[in-house]
Formats: sequence, C-alpha cells, structure tokens
Amino acid sequence: MASNIALKAEQSLSQIDLSDLITEFKKNLNNDKRDIILVSDKGDIKKLSNLAHKLAGASQMFGFPELNQAAKELEQLIKNELLTDNPNHKIISEFTHCLIDEINVVEH
Repeated sequence: MASNIALKAEQSLSQIDLSDLITEFKKNLNNDKRDIILVSDKGDIKKLSNLAHKLAGASQMFGFPELNQAAKELEQLIKNELLTDNPNHKIISEFTHCLIDEINVVEH
C-alpha cells in the first residue's frame, strides 16, 4: 500500500512544471555565489557549510547533479574539518572554488 502511494506521489510530482522555479533558481545563483565568496573570504566555514547545504538541496530538487555533488562535497568536507582542532582552510578553499565553478556552469 505504501509503495502505491509513493508511486502516485512521484507521478504527480513528475507532472509539475518546474521551469519557472528552475529559471528563478538560476537567477539567484549569482547571489548565492556572492554570499559563498563573502563568507569564504571571511573564513566563516560554518556559514559556508550552511550555504553549501542549502545549495545542495535546491540543486538536487531542480536537477543539477554536478552542482549538487560539489555542494555536498564542500559541506561534508567542512563538517569533517570542524571535527579537527585545526581546519584545513586551504582544502576548504579549493572545494569552494570547485563549487563556484559549478555555479558558473549552471548560470550560463
């Protein structure tokens, strides 16, 4: 019974036109990129992790798997680095640049 309900829900969701929301998401990527750069430059890795988390969820929902992957990898890296006494800001910066590169690809 539960799988039948899930199948019906999935079919209903697949029929929803998300094109306007996807367009809006892509327009807002420039703001997301600006925010990521600002918090990265300030060294606020907790805020950077939150932004990556938000971007990962939205990019997954709107069908941008590479952007989703880059955001999830940055978020996970930061979570792991926060468990150490001395987070590796250089590698966090490298992953942040990868995320920004993916944002640039989606924007264009």
